[in-house]
This record gives sequence, structure tokens and C-alpha cells, in this order.
Amino acid sequence: MKSVKEQLAGVPDKGIGYGLLRFLNAETGSELAELPDGQITFNYLGQFTEADMPGRADGWRAITTVGSPAPDSDLPAMAALEISAAVTGEEPRLSAEFSFPSGVLSPAEVRDLADLWVAALEGLARHVSAPGAGGLTPSDLPLVKVSQQDIDRWERRHPALVDVWPATPMQSGLLFHSLLAGSSFDAYHVQLVLHVEGTVDADRMRAAGQALLDRHAALRTAFVTDSSGQQVQLVLERVELPWREYDLRTPDAGDAQDALERLLAQDHASHFRPDVPPLLRMTLVHTGADRAELVLTAHHALFDGWSLPLLMKDLLRLYGTGGDASRLPRTRGYSDFLTWLAGRDRAESLRAWARELDGLEEPTMLVPGADAEAARGGLAQLEVPVPPDVARALSRRAAALGVTMSTVVQAAWAVLLGRLTGRRDVVFGATVSGRPHAVAEADEMVGLFVNTLPVRVRYSPGDTFTGLLTALHDRHAALLDHHHCGLPEIQQQAGLGTLFDTLVLFESYPIDRTGLTEANTAAGIAITGIRPSTGTHYPLIVAADAAPHLRVGLQFRPEHVDEERARDIARRLARVLSAIAADPDAPIGSVQILGPAERDLLLGEYNATARPVPADTIPDLFERQAKATPDAAALIFDDVTLTYRQLDARANQVAHWLVEHGVGPEQSVALALPRSADLVVAVLAVLKAGGAYVPVDPDHPAARTEFVLRDAEPALVVDTEALTRDFARYPDTAPDVRHASADQLAYVIYTSGSTGTPKGVAVAHASLVNFLSAMGERFPLRPHDRMLAVTTMAFDIAALEVFLPLLSGGAVVMATKEDVAQPAALAGLIERHGVTLVQGTPSLWQTLVSHDPGCLRGVRALVGGEAFPADLAEALGRSAAEVTNLYGPTETAIWSTAARVTTADGAPPIGRPIANTRVYVLDEGLSPVPPGVVGELYIAGAGVARGYVGRPGLSAGRFVADPFVPGQRMYRTGDLVRWRPDGSLDYLGRADFQVKVRGYRIELGEVEAALLSHPEVARAVVTARDAGPGDRRLVGYVVSRAGGRAGEGSTATLPAALREHVAARLPDYMVPSAVVVLPEIPLTPNGKVDRRALPAPDHTPVAARPPRTPREETLCRLFAEVLGLERIGIDDNFFESGGHSLLATRLIGRIRAETGVDVPVRTFFGHPTVAALSTRWTELTTSVRPRLRKMTEE
Repeated sequence: MKSVKEQLAGVPDKGIGYGLLRFLNAETGSELAELPDGQITFNYLGQFTEADMPGRADGWRAITTVGSPAPDSDLPAMAALEISAAVTGEEPRLSAEFSFPSGVLSPAEVRDLADLWVAALEGLARHVSAPGAGGLTPSDLPLVKVSQQDIDRWERRHPALVDVWPATPMQSGLLFHSLLAGSSFDAYHVQLVLHVEGTVDADRMRAAGQALLDRHAALRTAFVTDSSGQQVQLVLERVELPWREYDLRTPDAGDAQDALERLLAQDHASHFRPDVPPLLRMTLVHTGADRAELVLTAHHALFDGWSLPLLMKDLLRLYGTGGDASRLPRTRGYSDFLTWLAGRDRAESLRAWARELDGLEEPTMLVPGADAEAARGGLAQLEVPVPPDVARALSRRAAALGVTMSTVVQAAWAVLLGRLTGRRDVVFGATVSGRPHAVAEADEMVGLFVNTLPVRVRYSPGDTFTGLLTALHDRHAALLDHHHCGLPEIQQQAGLGTLFDTLVLFESYPIDRTGLTEANTAAGIAITGIRPSTGTHYPLIVAADAAPHLRVGLQFRPEHVDEERARDIARRLARVLSAIAADPDAPIGSVQILGPAERDLLLGEYNATARPVPADTIPDLFERQAKATPDAAALIFDDVTLTYRQLDARANQVAHWLVEHGVGPEQSVALALPRSADLVVAVLAVLKAGGAYVPVDPDHPAARTEFVLRDAEPALVVDTEALTRDFARYPDTAPDVRHASADQLAYVIYTSGSTGTPKGVAVAHASLVNFLSAMGERFPLRPHDRMLAVTTMAFDIAALEVFLPLLSGGAVVMATKEDVAQPAALAGLIERHGVTLVQGTPSLWQTLVSHDPGCLRGVRALVGGEAFPADLAEALGRSAAEVTNLYGPTETAIWSTAARVTTADGAPPIGRPIANTRVYVLDEGLSPVPPGVVGELYIAGAGVARGYVGRPGLSAGRFVADPFVPGQRMYRTGDLVRWRPDGSLDYLGRADFQVKVRGYRIELGEVEAALLSHPEVARAVVTARDAGPGDRRLVGYVVSRAGGRAGEGSTATLPAALREHVAARLPDYMVPSAVVVLPEIPLTPNGKVDRRALPAPDHTPVAARPPRTPREETLCRLFAEVLGLERIGIDDNFFESGGHSLLATRLIGRIRAETGVDVPVRTFFGHPTVAALSTRWTELTTSVRPRLRKMTEE
């Protein structure tokens, strides 16, 4: 019967088109003419009873005594058998006339057929009279496309099923997060504690709650998936209200409160099952003679905040009527909204959102890597301090500009979010009411209408708030007709996955206060307050309302945003709001989000580094030391040892020769010398002659050497041959160099640029002397101290290795080129000469620690030049006497910050500025960023170089005016850092090493740290490579530790193990697509990683692995169907193949329908490939839902 009903319902326009197509359409008529005519025609004429045809005013009335009308016998027969049926009579009866051509059928044959038909009708009548007969069919459910099998399955489980609705995207999203939470804290499990005054009649309150369920169908739903995996909600005619009652009336108020809190905690921990209605319960707790707490607990998928006052008003009225809903005004149902929603042009709306998000390069994440599963409790809250006068001013500004207060709050958050994340194109979420004006009385409906949508805001520091507010208002208006779109589909349009992790919630729903007051009065009790307990999967929400003036608060998840950080954010948001109120036409970049005290701390206290420095040159200081300790060892190279007297004399002789050849102040001399004692002599000689040395490493490529010599235009080039001459005829006293001062040029070091063209950095004596004075204070040396020199003189840090000992009375132990390349040789030098101070890059320290950590006993270790990995810091700390992390670009005289490494809790900081140095962490508008926020590092003070030799344009772009100290310059490093609470700096990487993969901004150092945390990895480097147009991939390069575990340390298995290792620690977009195992990481002559020498990985496409078992065949088919792909391999990641959360829910439904196995959402997210899911199959439970079986016709 259901099948015939659906067939009839499926005939377009009751079949009127059949004759039109057969006889009046030339194209289709010829096709249909070949088909036979029907042999039986059935004409049901309807009901002709008194009830159906009441008497008319003019006297006409129905005659109920006639039977079914029959066709005239003279008419031609339309078929072998014609049946005309109608319902007639005072007591309605079905009657029928059977007409037939006597030459075709006999009366007996027709009688037999009629008797069989009557018997069938009687059987159907008996069937529909039986208990449980009948039921819904697909045509009864116009809002969903489901099969009869689905309906039958649902009716067996829920006999009271009366309708099926689609789940809205928002409902599906909320339920998804609940499923993902599993048995842990459910952020969308809402608990509302209503404070009730007056004597509460428990029976009446329970009846009122039951009547509330009966009145609103949206509260009587269960959420399930159909056999295609689509989520729907089953509407039941009636469900029993889960009700509990407790009496906590006791003389001890403290005990009662404690008991109430325990009860509430237990209630909140008791989760709802989405497929078991209702997803709502009530608990009445008596706490006093005229006080009670009514606890309404529900899943957020049932209703939104707008619905809450409507429910409260209905509940009070129903309490007053004893549960009689007939005395309440009629209410429209949630299905009206769903009907409207089904008629929207979804494709056009998605195109509108695609246009809105076009060009968006990356998500905006305030708490990158925050795990939605990690919610451990409810939200913490605090108020944003908006003074009343500011709130009133904001109202006036909004009115003058014709924008809403919601727009004002969103604009303020956009600007602050940009400052906190270093973005000028930001996205955050916003809730919209979702109640369209096109749906009659939508404001009075109960249900979940609210929706979360992305808000995109683009601005530059020069824009004004006026322009920003009007633009934001216009964008809202343009998208108003598309507010019904689901967030997962919108995010899919952007192609970036999750777009944001913060939300702006502006509560502006109307509250019928008069109606609530009347309801309270009629009920004889009063709801005096509400204590909500809600949650969210977002780390932070900006919640606001404007009743009567603006109030703003922050709701945050403490596991991701601690209270101190939240308070900082609240204060900064208040400052942005105050700036809008004060002058909306001011540039956005002028808004100060730092408080005066905080600004003074960052710019003043952290930079209070002023120290007296002698106004001397390097030769002045060296000669003073040579006079003080003339016979002490100054330089040790191989088997040669020079005392201070010898070194000074030889340098003086060479200096006279240089002066003789025209060298003087501000003239450069290129030193193309190998590592030797003569190299140190030549450096000192150039400085004594008043010139500036330009080191040229003979091992550098010839093209680079030629460029340096051409660009520097030295007055002289000193090579090995030049120093073989006899200098004995020259005086061994210092030449008299006129006009020598600390401001004159000391050296020019060529450093590689981002374009690959070297650039010469010019540094004066004053900068070098300041640096060495600071280092001498931090690392005091005595005559017995020895410093190992391992760095090429072409790298600026070599100046520390040479000059710090020579200006302090210690000795330089210069390693040969061969020694530097051999860890054993370096270890031998350290032990043989009693070296007490060594400076090196992390690469050098890694080789020493790995080879012979014992040689570092008693050694003070200086680390710099590259990021300092945490594991190396820990290992070095165990071996060396003292470890210091140093940071500084060549453009600021070697090292600018320093930090003593005491613990290895993560990567060590780069510390605080050295003497007479200032460091600023600034945003794009050169405003200081708050502590903890990533910004670019700028360095000012005595160490700042003159600039780049012969490159005025480049110099002007990197050496810029210091906005905080008039008349001073600062150097823009291009390095990303952030302040720690203690005033030290964390180094995060180069701005140009910050790459984007799949739209996400990634710090390569963070991925490198994850690789290094694997026990088998000794060194790691990560880079981004272009695998093709628009296809950028992360590639990891590692050196395996010697003596690793068998198998895992091999180049065959280690890459896969490392990818899994990183995937367990970082988001999937930060997992390298390939890991290459190398015998060693290639280094530049300066000891830094040579990224250009890293080999390209083999990205040869590998054929997808086919399914190996029937189960995997089924899973592969279901994966492909849900993703809309032709096929999928067992190793293909569902989410990397285009899947998202709601598609995952659909797939889980399909798997359940076909295999009878429930896959928990959390399990699926942890095992998103067919191969991985198969490994967990035996652990998965069989679904409580009956497995669907394919139906065949018999």
C-alpha cells in the first residue's frame, strides 16, 4: 500500500501530462504510440457525503443516496474494464461501477474480478485497523529525501514518529563537536539554572515542562543519519520529559550549596545521546521554604539564545495553567523555517561567499594548534573595561555613521586581532540570528536559527575607523541574504580548512519583559535570575550586548588562553574601543594597544642598557694590553706561539708597509689569507694603519671573491705572497696615524643577501669596541684563558674570537682549516691548549657534543648564528661549564642579545640586549607589539653599522629612523621574535623562512623542533619547495644519530616514522610531505645551513594502494562516494582529499548503514585513511542500529 501511494505521488501533476505527451506532442507521441494502452481504467471521483458537500444558501444540496456514477452505455469503451468509484451515502460507503464491452469480457469474469477486488479492500481495511499499521512514506516528508527502508527503521525504534526534518548545518556542526568530545567535556551541553522564588509545586512544574515539550516540536527531536549518511532530525508526536526532584532544604546553607554544586556537576557530566529524544531534561531542586533551582539541561542543537526567553515565558504560563497549553496563543513551528531554508538557492549563496573570501591567503588563528578535543571544562569569563562615557560615545558614533553596535565591536576586534596575529587581512567568526524576515513570526519561534559565519576584514595602518566601519557594514548588508549557509561549506569555498578560532557574539535578541512579568505574576512564582553553564570549541569569544549601553566581555577556554593573557586582551580591546569613541577618523595604525606602563617597560626598562665605553680604537686597546702583558702568550697557531710583544711588533711592521702603500683612515684593505698567524697579524696591521679590513676567504668560490674585490674597491689586496717579504726594515713601533678616531671604519664584512648578491656591511671602531666591552664584561678573561678561533674571518663573529682575548690578556688558539672540519682534531686542540672559551654555531656544537662531550668540561660555550635547538641546549648544558645563547646580525656589530642557558625547557631564548643596545619588537606600522605576540625585531644603539657599502637604496630600506629616539637609527633584522614575560626574547625564525603551505603560515623552526624531538634525529632542517605550479610542500632533511635502533634508524623506514612522529605533535598542514635522510647537513663556510645545497626529494607519484580485503573495498567505495571521487587508495587521507567535519559525519553514517559498525568521530579523526581505520576495526563496537539489507522485489 505504501509502495502504491508513493507511485501515485510520484506521477507528475496527477498524470495529466500523459495524454498531452502521447497525443499532442509530435516528438514524444511517436515514442509513446508504440506502447500498449492500459486495459483497465480507474476513476476515483472523490467523496460526495453531506459533510463534504454542505447545503448551499440557494437550496442546492447533495443527494447521498445515489451510488457511484457510471459512464453512458452509448459511449465508446476506453478500456477493457472501466472502474468508477466514489464515497457516498449518509453513512459514507465506497461504491464502484464496473463497465466493460460485452464482446471482450463476460459478466461472470467481471464479477469474479470485482469480488477479488472487494476481498483485497477488506484485507487492507483489516490491516489498517490493526495496532501499528500504517506509517509514514517518503511523500509525507517533503523536507527530506529518504527511503522507505529508513522510515521503517526509524518507526520501529520511535513509534511516535510524525515527521522528519533535515538537520541545519549549524545543528550538524554542534552535534559533530559533541560526538568528537565523546565522554569528555561537551562544550555544547547547555545547563541553565533558573533561580525561582516562591513556593514551587513540583507536580505543576513537571506538567508545565511536559506541556512545553508538547507545544514545541523542535524540542522533541532525535538526530540520526539516513542510509546515505545525511543527518536528519526525527520529530516525535510525544516524548516523556525526563524529570528529577531533589530536596536540599537544610539549616546549613553551606552544606546545601555544596550539595547543589555536586548535583549540578553530575547533571552536566551526564551527556545526551543525539539519537535518544528528548535532548532535554529538567531537575527541580528545593533549596529553601520559598526558594528553588530549576535546572534546564539541553543540547544546544535544540534551541538558541533567542529561544530562551520564549521558553521561559511559556514555561511560566504553562505552570500557571497547570500544563493547559490551550490557553496560550498559537505558535508557529520550526518546520516553517526549514521549509523556507529548503527553498534557498544554495549554489548562488556559496558563490557569494566565494567572492567574499576570494584572495584570502591564510586563516587567522589566535591560538594556533589549539585542539578542539582538549576542552576540560566550561568557559572562564571576564569583563572588558569599557567606561560608561566611552560606551555612550560609541553609541553616538555608530548612530552618526549609520552602523550597528555589533559592527563597532567587530571592527574593534578585527583591528586588535590583526595586531595580535601580525595580519592585515583577518577572519573571525560571528553569530547571526538566522531568523529571516521572510518567515512569518520567525521572532516567536523556538529552535536553533543562529548561525556562525566568517567575517573578513582588510585594512592598512593608514585607514580610518570611519572607513573601516562603513565598509564592514556594507559587506554585512551584501551578504545578508546568504546568512543561512553552513560554515563547513563556506570554508570549503575558501580552500583553507578552518578559517578562524575566535568568535564575536553580539546578543541583540528581543526579550518580552512585559510578557515575562505577566507570566511570573500569573504563575505565582518568579524566575529572578539565570546561571548559565555553556561552552564552545573556540579558544576565545568576544561577547557583547548593548542593553542599554555597550557591555563587552571575554569568554575563553583556560586550557588555551590563561587568565593573564585574557586580561591583557580585554584591556587592549578596551583601548581600541576608546580610540574609536575618541576619534573614528584617526588612522588605525595610531591606536595604541599598549598601556603607558607596558609601553615604558618594553621601550624603556627592557632597553636600559647604557654603559660607559672608552672612546678608543681597537689598536689603542690592543697596544694597552700588549704593554701590560708583553710576554704573555697572545696567539697560538699550530706549532707557532706569539707573545703580545711579538704580535704587536710584527703587526706594527706590516702597518708601516701598508701606510707606505697609501693605506689610511676610511680606506679598505682586502685580506685574502688562509687561516694562520699571519692572518691575525694582517688584521691588526690594517687597523693600526688606520684602514679597514675586508676579509676574503680563499676557500670561497672565485666568483664571490671577484665580486667582493670589485664591490669593495680596496686600496690594497694582501695575500700570502705579500706577507712573504722581509718587513725587518720597518719599525716595530706603531705608525703615527693622524685623525684616528672611534668613528672611523674598522671592517667591511660581506654577507649574503636574499637575492644571492653579497652586500658589504661597514662597521666603525666605536661599534666594535662597544661590542667587545660588553662581551668582556659578560665573559671576563684572565691571562690563563684561551679562546678557540674556529670561524672564518669572512664571518663577522670571528672578530670576537680574535679581539676578545687580545684585549683582555688571554690567548687566541686558532684552529687550522683541517682542524675545523674534524671533531676529533677540535677536541684535541681544546684539551691540549686548555681552551676555556669556545664560540660556534649549533652545527659545530652538535658535532662536538656527538663526538666527544668530555672535551667540553670547564669550557664556556657561546652559541649563535642559527636557531639553538632545545635538545642540543640540554646536551651542551650537561657537558660545558656554562652555555650562552647569542643573537645578532652582521649589521649590528656581531652579537646584540645574550641569554645564559640554565634549563632546556624548549628552545632557549636569545635573551636581552647587550650594553648600549636597544631592541624593539614592532608590527608593520612600527608600533610595539605586546609580550607574547610575534613581531619583527629592530635593533638600535651603538652596534648599528653604517650601512651597506655603495648601496644607499638598500641601506635606507634596512637602516631606518628610530621612532622612539630622535636622531638615531635602527636596523630592521627581518627576524621574527616575541617578548617573554621576563623581558627576554624568543627567536622564531626569519620572516622570509616563514612559508605558506595550503594557505597556512608556518614557522619552519617549529617543524624542525618537532623532528628534533624524535630520539633518532641528530640534526634537522625543514624547507618549503615548489613541486609544481601552486603546489608548495614542506620537506624535512635529517641526520640520523649513530647507533640508532635497528631498522627505525634506516633511511628506508625513518622518514615514515618521522612523519608519524610530527603528525602526533603538529597540525596536519605542518607535517612534511617528504623526509630525506642525509649523512650530514650541508653548511656554508660560515657554518650555517646551506639551504641551496639541500637535495630535492623524490616526489615521483606513487600509485594509490588498492584495497586488500572485502572490508577495505567497501570502505574505499564509501570514502570515494562521500568525497565525490572516482576512487581512493587505502592510504589516502580523507581530509587531505577534500573532506571536512560534516562529510566525516556523513561517511560515518554510511559506514554504519552498510557494515553495521559504529565508528566514533574521535576514532575516525585519528585514523582518517582506510588502512588506518582497518587496523582499529576489531576494536569498534557493533552498532545498536539494525544493519540495512538490500530489498529485492519478488
